[in-house]
Amino acid sequence: MDDENTKNAFKYPPRSWRFYISSEEAWDGMFEACEKAEVSIDFEQFIFLPDQIGTKFADLFARKASMGVKVRLLIDAGGSFAFFNSALARRIRSAGVELVCFNKISPGRIHNFRIWFFRDHRKILIIDGKVCFIGGVGVGDLLSGWRDTHAMLTGEIVSEMSRSFDIMMKIASSEKFIPFPRPRDSGIGNFSLYTSAPRARQRFIYGKILSMIKSAEKSIYVTTPYFLPDIRLFHALTRAAKRKVDVFLLLPSRSDHPYVDWGSRSFFHKTLRSGIKIWQYSSMLHTKSIVVDNVWSTMGSTNMDNYSMFFNYEANIVSTNENFARDLINQFQKDIANARELTIEDWKKRSMVDKILEFILVPFVRFL
Repeated sequence: MDDENTKNAFKYPPRSWRFYISSEEAWDGMFEACEKAEVSIDFEQFIFLPDQIGTKFADLFARKASMGVKVRLLIDAGGSFAFFNSALARRIRSAGVELVCFNKISPGRIHNFRIWFFRDHRKILIIDGKVCFIGGVGVGDLLSGWRDTHAMLTGEIVSEMSRSFDIMMKIASSEKFIPFPRPRDSGIGNFSLYTSAPRARQRFIYGKILSMIKSAEKSIYVTTPYFLPDIRLFHALTRAAKRKVDVFLLLPSRSDHPYVDWGSRSFFHKTLRSGIKIWQYSSMLHTKSIVVDNVWSTMGSTNMDNYSMFFNYEANIVSTNENFARDLINQFQKDIANARELTIEDWKKRSMVDKILEFILVPFVRFL
């Protein structure tokens, strides 16, 4: 996209987008869009905290609601537990904001399997039914300084996202599962919304990613904060590398979950032996994106782990737009300039303590 199209994204015709490459950039972009809202704001988040940045957004939502804008806030009870017990939540409700809690947590439900899984990990925002945001960025001061990816899009994808948001609102309100429609690819150059839900026939994101990796012919670029693939996905990646597909994997050197890092490292030996190249980013990396053969791409809230693929509600953009894919690859190239490549020789030199911790965590990988 050229700069002029980016600046005028709210007015630009279908198939326009803009990427934000940090939490701060995404917050600024979403805040600006919400300030311009005239009809409605629909915001769905896993993490929304009652801190400085959370208060900034909440105050804006309250002000917009008092001006007659319909504001709906769908927040996960687990990721945003502190928010629901705060004065800030009560304040925005009294201002007219419709605040809905997804998968409530209470002492009476502590033994319920659902409250530990089935979280709403999606991160989407829809303004006036005309512009939408999607990606990996939550709302909380603790996320400051993270390298993350969020996208703003206009066009037909906004309607898809609105329908998906409405389904999630119904699930949250009724506490009963409502199936999502099977996604349809919109054709070459367009965008589709892919969702994932904790039901056997509703894991559309996993199915699409697995299919595209299996069919890859040239290259696969994977950026993920947590690398804990199930056996089918892991085999698809290593087999792609063995058939001479260039497979590149970018991870943080240290994530926000140390135990997950140890679990991820249990995959490294076989990953490197297969020919996959691994880079470790210098600071916290929270981006979730995949590009296959320089054309097909996906980005959104879905991590490459079992929680995202099988147990959480997730939302991703899927695109066959070459320019969209090129933007993601260009950012990947910029990121590895701030990363260290991990070689098989380096990996063999790790300490005995590291090896023991990796071995201990292997049985628990499917639950991380």
